[in-house]
Formats: sequence, C-alpha cells, structure tokens
Amino acid sequence: MRCPAFLLSLCAAFLALPACDLINPEEEIPSFVQIDSFSFSTLYATQGLPSADIPDVHVYVDNKFIGIYELPARVPVMKTGKVTVSLLPGIRENALAIAHRPVRIYRSFDTSLILEAGKAVVVKPRSTYRDNVRFAWMEDFEDRSNSLVFTTRSNRDSMAIIPAGSAPWAYPAAPNSAWSLYADMGASDSFKLFELKTFNSFNDLPVGGRDVYLEMDYYSTLPLQTGLFKLSGMIYEQVPLVLLPETGGKWRKVYLNLNVELAGLTAGTPIELYFGIIKQTGFLDRTRFGLDNMKLSYLN
Repeated sequence: MRCPAFLLSLCAAFLALPACDLINPEEEIPSFVQIDSFSFSTLYATQGLPSADIPDVHVYVDNKFIGIYELPARVPVMKTGKVTVSLLPGIRENALAIAHRPVRIYRSFDTSLILEAGKAVVVKPRSTYRDNVRFAWMEDFEDRSNSLVFTTRSNRDSMAIIPAGSAPWAYPAAPNSAWSLYADMGASDSFKLFELKTFNSFNDLPVGGRDVYLEMDYYSTLPLQTGLFKLSGMIYEQVPLVLLPETGGKWRKVYLNLNVELAGLTAGTPIELYFGIIKQTGFLDRTRFGLDNMKLSYLN
C-alpha cells in the first residue's frame, strides 16, 4: 500500500525542521551556592564541648525547599538577584546512611545573597545549639568524674578515665576532648559482657513522639549496643535502641533519636540509658571501648 503524496510531503517538511527547536530549547542558566562545611561551636559551661558531625545541608531559598546535599556541595539555584538562603545542619540519624534529617536542636544559618547566573557564591555556615534546648544530661569526663556505672549483668573489667594516648592504652583523642572513658576487655578466650548505665534516671523527658537526642562519640573494636531501661511496675525493662558498628580504630560521632522508644511511655516514667559490648568466647582480638561527649537533650 502506497503512502498518499500529501503525507509524504508532510513528513518531509517535519524532518526538515531545525533539530534545536525540537529537543534543545534554550535553558535558563542557574546560579550556584557553594557550601564546603558547617562549623559548630558551643558555650562550654552550659552546652558542653563542640563535638558535631554535619555531613549534609538542607537548603531553602526564599522559604522554598531546594533539596538535601552532601557536603561539600555546589547547589544550583534557578534564581538571580537578592535572595534569602536558609541552611539547616543535617545528620545521619541513628547512624543510618539513609536517614538524612535536619537536627532540630541546632540553629539554622540564615543569610542574604546576591546571585548571578552561571556564578557561584561561597557561603561558610556556622551553627550552635538553639536557645530553647534543654540538656537532661551531659558527660564529657573532663573533670575526671563519671556518671556511668556498671549494670548488675556486667562482667566488670578494666575501665578508667584517661587522657588520649596514655599508656598502656594508646588511642586517638575524641573530638575536642582531653579526657575520655576507656575500657580494655583484653583478648582472653572467654565470654564477657561489658555494660554501663547512667547513674541517674530521667523522668522528665518529652513523650508522645517528640525528638529526644542522645549524642555521643564512641570508639569500639566490637559492635556497641545502646538502649534504655524503662520502669515497668517495680522493675526496669531493658529496651534496645541501636546496635552501632565497630569504628575501625577511630572515634565516631552519632545522634540517636529516642522519640520512638519514648512515644508510648506515660509522662514521668523514669528511664536510664545503657551501653554494652558482648565479647563471645573464641574472639581473641583485643577488645577496646571508649565513650565521650555524651549529651541527652531536647527542645523545651
């Protein structure tokens, strides 16, 4: 069957159209905001040491959400001229690579910029804790005291508050810290449970799903179990939170959100935090464990 002559003419005319008019329309050139890192500072007397890990930034331009970017980032913005930029510090909540969340207890960085198409403006954001953050507990061991105690289940082993690099447990320093809690469970061929909990209980934490953050730096050659004891009747029930991976010979900063674990509790229910390592029989590598810069906080 032959194609009618007028259809052949129409096809020929269509193919003769300039390709750029069909698939390469003129595109708007973006401007860029360059963000390399987020600095963080504290007032030590009321907020503790400035230990933070901010790998992401949540970007808003003129109150419009632009996206979440891993730092360092070159953020394209389809605007020019004067704009208002808000940058929210982002964390990996509960040590999960996929849990990109703004940390609500940190301040956003807000600034005005003049953007030009095709050009980048460098921004150096900084943050600190919000004014309405309440700290239910802080422990950095800098005064060489210790608000953690062994649980009744723990096989007690060597533990001390020591300066970084001191013999015989030479180890790297925790961020901005001179003293840390450090434990050595040795390399014996036996089962050992090393478990600590907070000496004090906390009965005034928000419930009902509000964010309650446990921040800490930790160092471990085995996975570290975190969790809480909650008062149920006359006994404390143990509730696991997150099993943190070993740290590969360095310190790691984590932000754990207790909102789910506290959501179903009655207001005023006392809880205690715990941290534990299990060394199985036959594990002959030396087992070491450190904690530092621990904070339990929420927005008041």
